Amino acid sequence: MATSLALAPVLTMRWQGDAAYTSPPWILTAAGCNADGSRCYDNHEGYDILLYYKPVVASAAGTIQYAGWHTTSHDTLLGLMVRMDHGNNYQTIYGHLSMVRYQSGSTGIGRWQIGTSGATGGVTGPHLHFGVERWYNNAWRFTDPYGWRDRYNNNDNGDDPWAPPNRADGVISTWLWVDNPLQSAPPRGDIYHLDNGQSGFTASCASGQPYWNTVSDSSGYLGNLMWTWANGSTTDCSAFWQISFPSTGEYEVEVHIPTWSTTQRSHSVRYTIWSANYANPTLGTSTTVVVDQHRVGSSTWISLGRYNFRQGTNWNGSVTVVDASYIGSDVDPTSRRVLVDGMRWVKTH
Repeated sequence: MATSLALAPVLTMRWQGDAAYTSPPWILTAAGCNADGSRCYDNHEGYDILLYYKPVVASAAGTIQYAGWHTTSHDTLLGLMVRMDHGNNYQTIYGHLSMVRYQSGSTGIGRWQIGTSGATGGVTGPHLHFGVERWYNNAWRFTDPYGWRDRYNNNDNGDDPWAPPNRADGVISTWLWVDNPLQSAPPRGDIYHLDNGQSGFTASCASGQPYWNTVSDSSGYLGNLMWTWANGSTTDCSAFWQISFPSTGEYEVEVHIPTWSTTQRSHSVRYTIWSANYANPTLGTSTTVVVDQHRVGSSTWISLGRYNFRQGTNWNGSVTVVDASYIGSDVDPTSRRVLVDGMRWVKTH
């Protein structure tokens, strides 16, 4: 597999129990090790990487086998997650996401942003859970993409505790990364904001349907926000942001999620980004992403991905959010709230 943007800083192993650290490589734990370092692979089948609401890039090209909630409870296990099949007997898993960009079954996905890290599922703080599975003996089995290294002898001669016979359902772990030059994240240039209530923003509902409510609250981007009730998988209300772009190019789109109404915020809010087609900018294209507003612990900007936009004001330069709140067959109850606040576009190319 190829090194991804998201994983480029973490190609150095750190074991649980090492000296405390507050800087890269940001690995919380390779596994649930005992105090003496034994049984280092038990209990935690992956890496926890300290990414605080940052874009998550696929580690290799492949197909989105699944994008959605790990369980219907939302607040357990991996939360909002993506599982990718790379067609080479390996799958990768990305958990605790705050945003997923592609639907289950999406094909031809390159080393692009597939989501944004977050705090969904069973977590105590925002991070990315990254796991790798290998097809072995007619089953998918977790493996360590960094290979096995004997902690005490600092070599590869010790028995891999995750390989048979130490673990009957395990598989030998091998180094999976290619030694390409590290790829830097695109530079962040000028930022263009648009808040609810400003020129270029509109909100509406179908006749006779629930309406958008306005709330003054300090957690809102400019001190206020709007909300409406989630409406299952049916759209009756929508909100719309549109700015005039000063130049054609690529922009990262980010939505501001305030902390207001923490316990009632929706789990699967659907944003559609209308942008210019990369191959032919005169044509438009749309991408619908899903954001969990519920588990954002503090007012935060969530990346919805990078898109191409044309100079000026046109339909292919806008974002829409709707009151339909769902992903796949998982539908939010109508007791949840869909929040609307600020949107921003950050020039990257």
